[in-house]
Amino acid sequence: MLVRDRIEASLIKRALNQLDIASVYLARDSVFRQPLAIALYQLLDVLHGSYDEAALRGVLAGPLFYLNNQALYDLQFNEQLWQGYLQLFSELTQLWHRSGAMAMLEHLLITCELPVIWQQQGMEVERWLTDFRHLAELLQHKQLELDGTGRVLRWFLSQLNNAQSGSSQIRLESDANLVKIVTMHASKGLEYPIVFMPFALGFREPDTLVYHQGDKLVVDLEASDDAKEKAEQERLAEDIRLLYVALTRAVHYCELGLYDIQQGRSKKSALHKTALGFALFGTETFDSAEAWQSALSQLCKTHTAMECVKLDEITAPRQAIKISLEDKPLALSAKTFTGQIERHWRTTSFSQLSYHTHHGDKPAGAVDENHLLDLPEQRQEREKASYTFPKGAKPGSCLHEIFELIDFTAPHTPKNEDKFTLTEAVTKSLDKFGIATEWQETAERWVTSCLAAPLAPHPHLQLGVLSPDDCIVEMEFYLPLKPLCAVKLNKALSDITGQKSFLNFDDVKGMLKGFIDLIFKWQGQFFVLDYKSNYLGDNPEDYHYDNLNAAMSSHQYHLQYMIYTVALHRLLKQRLADYNPEQHLGGNYYLFLRALPDNQGIFFNQLSVKQVLELDALFEESV
Repeated sequence: MLVRDRIEASLIKRALNQLDIASVYLARDSVFRQPLAIALYQLLDVLHGSYDEAALRGVLAGPLFYLNNQALYDLQFNEQLWQGYLQLFSELTQLWHRSGAMAMLEHLLITCELPVIWQQQGMEVERWLTDFRHLAELLQHKQLELDGTGRVLRWFLSQLNNAQSGSSQIRLESDANLVKIVTMHASKGLEYPIVFMPFALGFREPDTLVYHQGDKLVVDLEASDDAKEKAEQERLAEDIRLLYVALTRAVHYCELGLYDIQQGRSKKSALHKTALGFALFGTETFDSAEAWQSALSQLCKTHTAMECVKLDEITAPRQAIKISLEDKPLALSAKTFTGQIERHWRTTSFSQLSYHTHHGDKPAGAVDENHLLDLPEQRQEREKASYTFPKGAKPGSCLHEIFELIDFTAPHTPKNEDKFTLTEAVTKSLDKFGIATEWQETAERWVTSCLAAPLAPHPHLQLGVLSPDDCIVEMEFYLPLKPLCAVKLNKALSDITGQKSFLNFDDVKGMLKGFIDLIFKWQGQFFVLDYKSNYLGDNPEDYHYDNLNAAMSSHQYHLQYMIYTVALHRLLKQRLADYNPEQHLGGNYYLFLRALPDNQGIFFNQLSVKQVLELDALFEESV
């Protein structure tokens, strides 16, 4: 079945379903354009964000639960049922973080019996189930690739806004022997034994007058009669090209559906405006359906390959078409696989390389920003300050996001449209990560002080002098790895830090991925900067060099900035024609934000050119 668009495809599919004829719509659309994709994003956004009752009810009203108005209203008075939904959302959140998006969505599918709900709502269950599992697979893959559910959500939103093909192209809901419904555009280059075109006379008059004048494309806003005629000619020419594509798809048989088509609300025939009508009769017009049907009959009599059949009433058997198979069963066997699979190639990250240490124990702070493992948290907070700001992964992510959203040089009046004011950034981030709004004023004052703090050993360098044009925020990178072993990496770490290193991981070949908080350019040099909200104590003295170095070692941050330096080194080699590591590599800043307003908490190290080149050679993939 060839159709022009998804609307016609939906009509045909519904009609075939009524006759118990199985069919499939072959589309090149992205799965992110399907209604279910938006519903899943809304669910993940609710699970990731802070408690929002309105958003929760919105999810319950959507395609995953389909609660009607009365059911939503009754939730106000049924505390037990409401708590049941809250418990479900809590379980889904924990499962998402612990086992991934696919396990979480499969749990939702089974627990809530989604296929039953979709069937009750008259949805194409097989289509929705295919899209659901396809999206779950894509989200699971992205969660393994990206660190943190927040980044997965940002990626998901970008896909919804700009859906692409490739791995996200919509999948067939079944590989059974089905009637295929295909758009004319998508059928280009393909062949089918039998083709039906039930809407062969369909056409759309142009809403906007667009036509070519010589080599120029013209959008005519005056809508003169001459412009309307030119636009109509171009529309008809494009429809004829599309009709040619459709008519040449059939190998043995092609059947076209013709019907009495009228111009708008008038009774005048619009047959001459359609591509097929123009191909059959040119610009000839007809006053009645009988007139063009008679002309069509005469035309078919002169062409033996054509036949005209008038259908007064459509009749069809209301049963599925069954294909009889031979009684003798077919001898089937799987094809033998003779290829080779590289089983030791994988994508790894800083966190995975640093996960195990001596004796297989997990080091304190193996998970970045695991502040609870630094020093015991003070239970009694005397006042709201940077040292008493909440501790843990979410507060750390909150601070990271604030610095990502603002313009350092103009935090209250950003010049770029994609930047937030400091107040907006703090409000948005506190709400997103579930931190009380009472920290708003403290956080704003804290960030402002951080922007003005001099970054030793460069006394004239401050965050506040770095314009957005000189910064790359959250740069993602992939470094090719030749087989990397823990022994060689431990030696490199020990040589650079002067301390023993006990990394313990299996040899890895593939890609080393990561995200750099900030790369900035200052006085012709490029620097790596990482924000750290680790809690080391309540006083500036707790963030002196020895404590910072101990935290850097405990959390394997030395390894982290070595990886970042290699990533920056390779980036600059590609981007700068006159690149010289001695001239252009500025060094690595690790800012422990709690003490930064007191001019403490600044760790800086600049690797020598020899060290950079040795690390680059250590990570470089063999050719």
